[in-house]
Amino acid sequence: PAFRDKIYNRLIELSLKPTEAAPSGLTGDTVLIWPEASFPFLMVPDAERIGGIGALLPQGGALVMGAVRMEPAAVGADGTRAGEATYHNSLFALDDRGVVTATYDKFHLVPFGEYLPLKDFLERIGLRKITQIQGSFGFGKGPATLELGGVPAFRPLICYEIIFPQYAAASPRPAWIVNVTDDAWFGTWHGPYQHLAQTRFRAVEQGLPVARAANTGISAIIDPYGRIVSQLGINAVGVVDGGLPRAIEPPFYARFGPWVLVGLCVVAACVALWAHFWRRNRRYRGAA
Repeated sequence: PAFRDKIYNRLIELSLKPTEAAPSGLTGDTVLIWPEASFPFLMVPDAERIGGIGALLPQGGALVMGAVRMEPAAVGADGTRAGEATYHNSLFALDDRGVVTATYDKFHLVPFGEYLPLKDFLERIGLRKITQIQGSFGFGKGPATLELGGVPAFRPLICYEIIFPQYAAASPRPAWIVNVTDDAWFGTWHGPYQHLAQTRFRAVEQGLPVARAANTGISAIIDPYGRIVSQLGINAVGVVDGGLPRAIEPPFYARFGPWVLVGLCVVAACVALWAHFWRRNRRYRGAA
């Protein structure tokens, strides 16, 4: 808690920092992206700070940020609360007035990290999950496509949701993918690099650009061919700023999905059978 204001002020400072792509600061066509759970306050929402974010954005600008969202417990007709509040690992889209225009809750949670399987039983024997929030995160409703008014529709994916190819696919097709993540768990080992590689695969499969914001890196803008347009490395404090690449026509995988793999397996099996019987027949002729 002692670092909350410092973190918030750093986010604001970095957001306003001039870059080579925008030397005069934020413009109306800018979409700011803050990483997973980067907003250091519980979203209930906090009206003062949300209003402050609205003042930060230029007219026509938008902010996509990761934050923890609290869903209050239901209140019965007699005024008593039924159950407990639910917390979500969420992504929020805000317009230039600081108004939340769209919300997405992570639905593929990390077992033992964001929720505890068999919670009641395992907690009795002393097990806890890694993230220090009371109870477990609530599950979201599933993949979604978000729109921000003048901003092209995008598919939000939080953290390791982007390693699953089926979650990047969407109908109707979005114009880009936003991946917010926190790879600090893995330090500077292979994890962040593998996670970035998986993100590039999703871009290639879907023919969509990806904007990736990671708390400790690697943040990047990726074009629909999987090429990194710009990036910010591990543990570097700074900003990735650049134009959003255009999506291309849906590639083969985007149109046929996992049937591509099924078809390749069938072809491989047919080739293996043909090779087996061809070699067997050749040995038989030799013996004759």
